[in-house]
Amino acid sequence: MVSNNILTKKRIDWVDMAKGYGTIAVIFAHLAVGKIGVWLYTFHVPLFFFLSGYVFNDSLKFNDFISKKGKGILIPYFTLGLPMLVFTFLQQYRGSWLTRESILTLLKEFIIQKRLWTLWFIACLFFVNIFFFFISKFIKSDLLKFAFSVVLVCVGIYYYRCGGQPLPWNIDVCFTATVFFCGGYLLKKHGKYFDYIKDKRAFAVLLFFLLGIANVVFGYLTHKISGNGMEMFDSTYGFPPFTFISAFAGIFAVIIFSTFFTLKPIKYIGENSLFYYAWHQTILIPITNKIFINFGLFNTVEHLSASYYVIRVTQTVLIIVITMIITLVINKTKLKILFGKK
Repeated sequence: MVSNNILTKKRIDWVDMAKGYGTIAVIFAHLAVGKIGVWLYTFHVPLFFFLSGYVFNDSLKFNDFISKKGKGILIPYFTLGLPMLVFTFLQQYRGSWLTRESILTLLKEFIIQKRLWTLWFIACLFFVNIFFFFISKFIKSDLLKFAFSVVLVCVGIYYYRCGGQPLPWNIDVCFTATVFFCGGYLLKKHGKYFDYIKDKRAFAVLLFFLLGIANVVFGYLTHKISGNGMEMFDSTYGFPPFTFISAFAGIFAVIIFSTFFTLKPIKYIGENSLFYYAWHQTILIPITNKIFINFGLFNTVEHLSASYYVIRVTQTVLIIVITMIITLVINKTKLKILFGKK
């Protein structure tokens, strides 16, 4: 298994591939695609927490750790958020409801950050890293780390069941997200089992299908029992035992699939996932919706029909291409540092 120091310096192809697939899943799920979107929600956000745990480095001192996460997560939060603020202000101006009060309200929400846009995940990820830094320092046993993460899940769900509301910077989500982060961390530490799976291609294929079935079945059951499933933004977790089984099954299925082959476009999306994640819903979906509406595409198809899905797939591709062009420009300038790029 590659050492922690090397992992922090060299990108891992299958991690970027998994992030790429996860990013596409997030974008597509936000396009009102019915049951497909419900299925994608079973694992897509947990996948990102898991992958972040995989590349987590617990060998750093706290000051160095905070500095690294500040540059990699905290600064990008503000630089990615700035265009989103400007775009929203322009929309308000065009709608003739931009006021001093509306500006101050949005700025306050941006600074306090309680589930504001897709930025909620970036803010939460920063604190999940801090949460797990202390867990890894004070709990030495890997089994106890995972057990403690499960306890945090129970605390988080109890908090929501008691009417708990989103906390500043979405710290409340850290309780339910840490278990996924810990799962990624443990996969890295005990990678010999993962290496065995990768080396046995036939076994990996079989396991991929079994995990995919488990993801769908338990995702369906949690909706059947509780009426909802995994939606971390809305603090809903369905029937938790089945919800988390479905999430982990989906995560591992994506990871196995990501190790089969490397596609440069998908890998590129994974390498620049924060851009796609942050801007697609607040900026690019409204823009592309308007483009498609002006062409009359949504007026000619039935909702959730085959043609509707073709349009949504096309819209997803368009969003990806637009973002790719933007990132290619930014990554060739010194501005990339402000977006967590080296």
